Amino acid sequence: CLAAVATAAAELDTLLPQRWRDRHGRLVDDVRAALAWAFGEDGDAHLGAALAAESPALWFGLWLVKEYQGRLALALQRLSPQDRGGTLEMQLSLEFAQATVALRGGAPEALQARDGSLGIAGALASPGDELRALWVRYGTRLLRGEYATALEDTQAYGRVVQAQHGADPQLAYIHHRMQAVCLHFLGQQVDAQHHAEQALHPAAEAVRYTRGNGYQFEHRPASLTHLARILWLRGRPDEAMRLAQEAVEAAKAVDHALSLAYALAFAACPVALWCGNGVAASAYVQELDECSREHGLVFWQSWPTVYRAAMQVRAGAQAPFDPEQA
Repeated sequence: CLAAVATAAAELDTLLPQRWRDRHGRLVDDVRAALAWAFGEDGDAHLGAALAAESPALWFGLWLVKEYQGRLALALQRLSPQDRGGTLEMQLSLEFAQATVALRGGAPEALQARDGSLGIAGALASPGDELRALWVRYGTRLLRGEYATALEDTQAYGRVVQAQHGADPQLAYIHHRMQAVCLHFLGQQVDAQHHAEQALHPAAEAVRYTRGNGYQFEHRPASLTHLARILWLRGRPDEAMRLAQEAVEAAKAVDHALSLAYALAFAACPVALWCGNGVAASAYVQELDECSREHGLVFWQSWPTVYRAAMQVRAGAQAPFDPEQA
């Protein structure tokens, strides 16, 4: 199973989503059986923990993230004293944080796991894992509205990238994307636009799909999402609407639920509302509602409620809930 999930992970970013599921989807039952044996009375908990740590591409690729979160929690509980503080605990903690952020945003258990993984990655001097852990910390801070400290994480990320000789060139475009969204929320729209456009540079088309390597959202839909918001604030509403729609279509093209929820929640819904296009806003909000419920994206399920309340207030009705409690 370890060999099979390695093959599946290698092909996640090279095959079209349906082709990948057709080729590797049935593997999940083998992995379930292997984990059940490994954590059973006569099993091998170390081997089970290794399989859990090495199989995120499978669970994320099939969008069985809630199940994966539970299996990671069990693996962390069963971890032997010899594995604590080492690479295996770091990998499990990082994947647990990733799964929790995908489902529940900046929940407390995600914060605890991300800090644990970052501490171990730093101690082990593992730049690749440190980058992923920094990305998780940046993402949780962003979702919690801690924009200044999220920007500090993007700067730390950039330093690690620069320190790596011969680093993967895609990391520079991911770094531009991180800076764009932080600067946008900090009100620095000119600089944010520069980084958002760099993230969408023609050369960035070479960036492979990022759903399998720890960066949660597909690169192009996420970058379009940020640029759409920035352009609306800079007085270019028509372009903002066009790019918001393009972000949604790009997420659908790669068949990635989390990227679609992100494009809808952060770009299509708000930009349509800001432009006063009630018909488009209603359609996008409905799509976000359906996407988040179908795929168990608990964090994103509250967004349609808030957007619908905004539309009711705009139409002259009372807010259906106390904004302070939303």
